[in-house]
Amino acid sequence: MSRESLDYCSSYPSLRKRLESPGSKRGYSDLTLNPSMSDSDRPDHLDAKHDRNREQRIAAVKRWVAYIQSAPPEVWGPQQNAVVNGQLTAAQHVATSTAHQQHVADVAAEIRAARDDDAAGDSASPDDP
Repeated sequence: MSRESLDYCSSYPSLRKRLESPGSKRGYSDLTLNPSMSDSDRPDHLDAKHDRNREQRIAAVKRWVAYIQSAPPEVWGPQQNAVVNGQLTAAQHVATSTAHQQHVADVAAEIRAARDDDAAGDSASPDDP
């Protein structure tokens, strides 16, 4: 988790503690939940819901695999393109802060620099010091 995300949570100590401490399948320790809350069974309900959602996603992926194995690419290819293009369009219309856009640009620049460094290292001759 980024430092900025944790700083954002500084006014919410219990949230920050949950985000900092991995442990359960939800990404934070179940022990950090407040046991005096009246809806303390809610995490169990959410875990069951998340498990159901995961099973449904896996079943959908298996159906898609069966479909693309039985249909020619000329049929399922345009369908898949439509889904991906729709996701890209939706992502482009999400409002993001200038700081987030700069962070993404910085990370992309780091990735490009690392890739360029790796490529330069691969092209060096074995006799070079």
